[in-house]
Amino acid sequence: IFYFRPGHETYPTYHDATVQKVLINGVKWAYNPHGALTGITDAPNVPVEKALEPIVERGPKLHQAGEAGYR
Repeated sequence: IFYFRPGHETYPTYHDATVQKVLINGVKWAYNPHGALTGITDAPNVPVEKALEPIVERGPKLHQAGEAGYR
């Protein structure tokens, strides 16, 4: 979600070049070429050491290692 509140539409705020650039950048940022995610509950339960990005494991665990997640 992109939220931007430069002013009221009855004022010439939306004709300002800077405001138009912010709106263009917001649309480019929010665009997803892959479309909406479907079947998000089918995501795999990946161990911390195999995660795509570094993750710090801490706190209690909901599942044991190798156990399937909530279905």
